[in-house]
Amino acid sequence: MAPKRVPMAIGALLALTAALTVAPTTTTASSFAYLNVSPVEIDTTPAGGTSTDTLYVNYATGNRTFDVTHENKGTCLSTHFEEDIRGVPVSFPVSERQVSWNGNTYELKNIHYHAKGEHKQDNQPDYPAVEAHLLHQGPGGAHDLLVLVVLLDVNNSPSPTNSAHDDLLVTPPNECDPAINRNVNLRGLIPTQPASPAQAGSWRYVGSKTTPETHGGSDYWYPVQFVIFKQRQTITPTTLTMLRSRWSGPQFNAKPLTAATPTFSETP
Repeated sequence: MAPKRVPMAIGALLALTAALTVAPTTTTASSFAYLNVSPVEIDTTPAGGTSTDTLYVNYATGNRTFDVTHENKGTCLSTHFEEDIRGVPVSFPVSERQVSWNGNTYELKNIHYHAKGEHKQDNQPDYPAVEAHLLHQGPGGAHDLLVLVVLLDVNNSPSPTNSAHDDLLVTPPNECDPAINRNVNLRGLIPTQPASPAQAGSWRYVGSKTTPETHGGSDYWYPVQFVIFKQRQTITPTTLTMLRSRWSGPQFNAKPLTAATPTFSETP
């Protein structure tokens, strides 16, 4: 009897599943993060102990201008889960949007939002409402990335005050529409940072991007340094409703947790 033929679509899915379950045998730059594919559950009692990496946030004070867009990664006829609402810094010097990581300078390229938290603390039953990723690029170029992660809860007070995140996300453009300028308190996008290496508490690990630059892209597999702030910030219910209205399904535009267990470290 001739063997049954597997339909092409199913065959491709089986091949992808096999690729994702067989660990690479080398530790090249592209395979290193493959072992630690983000997002992951946050180890709040990290085996890596106290981090010795130094982080200085050198953002300018006051408002700065961002181009806010619905980042399109498919067609304008449908919204894809790999898309996001993001702000790209414009009209202010690179020197005003930099951080120093272990003595190397990283430039803020964009801040983008996942309409449900992607990382979850191991001691918490629920995900944060929203997760903001401030993506920075270092001297090594497009694959030298540092992401500052801000976990956002909903401000359910009777008259909630807008945060910097609300100011950036207010009435964003629809998919494929032109960008809209927003003036935002740059430093307000992250928890308060003292001017010393002993930064606000954070969990740290090396993982990967959670979405590729292009739909179906392969740039997941490069190492990305994550710094997840312990101190959370807020958004209003109105902002949350707007953000989640762009995507369907329980995950919205958030990638589900992977089974990876990278070594975490922390700062108090």
